[in-house]
Amino acid sequence: MLSTKFRHAKASLGVEYEVTPLREPVSSIPNVFQFKTWTHFLINREICCYFLINHAQSKIICAGGSIEKVTGYHETLYTDLPFTHFLNFVHPDDLYALRTLQALQKEMSQSLSQTRKINGCSSFSFRFKKNNESFIQMLRQDIVLQLDVTGNPEYGIWFISDISHLKSDNRVTATMTDENGDQKILTLPEKSLMQENIRLSNREKEIIYLVAQGLSSKQIACRLNLSFHTVTTHKRNIFEKTSSPNSNALIQFAIRKGII
Repeated sequence: MLSTKFRHAKASLGVEYEVTPLREPVSSIPNVFQFKTWTHFLINREICCYFLINHAQSKIICAGGSIEKVTGYHETLYTDLPFTHFLNFVHPDDLYALRTLQALQKEMSQSLSQTRKINGCSSFSFRFKKNNESFIQMLRQDIVLQLDVTGNPEYGIWFISDISHLKSDNRVTATMTDENGDQKILTLPEKSLMQENIRLSNREKEIIYLVAQGLSSKQIACRLNLSFHTVTTHKRNIFEKTSSPNSNALIQFAIRKGII
């Protein structure tokens, strides 16, 4: 049973999910700094690589395995870098979905016991840009190695694989384990993805900003030295593009997109 907090997050993010059989639990790793020895037994070095993660500092400590074969980049490129650096290689059309699903996974994990946090596994599939500018279908499997004193992830590993030969569609998906041991498959509705990939002109963004400031169409026209008719036409087009029924919905959309 999902917590009330998670159900609320699901509703607000518009996420669909279904339950699939849970894989066998991953054993806890008693010493995070023994991870390299452990990964030698788990990784087929021809198709998989890994990143050691410091969750407390939100950064990649180092990378290893068949990193150059999978991503095209040398492992030193990922050493001691923030998580945001990894997002630079994600396909632009997959960024919103990946960030949203990661936020949902983080929200869900708050209600998990420490045992489940250690024994569970989350995964995300998305498009990743290699050094030759081509994109592969990447599978990132996230495992927690160690929790801090508050019970939150402190260290973990991302296992990275190229699954282009297994996945033909471009939909971003995620899986995660709940407290009952059930694994959820999470995706975002197509309507939500279409809405988030909307392209707005600089003028439209400017008008949205002024709408958020509480200015009327007449005031916006005066501020931008435009006719009232031009502003109302812009606003009508903006509402249609973003599927926003009113100004409040438009402002919420703009906040999510980082426009304001």
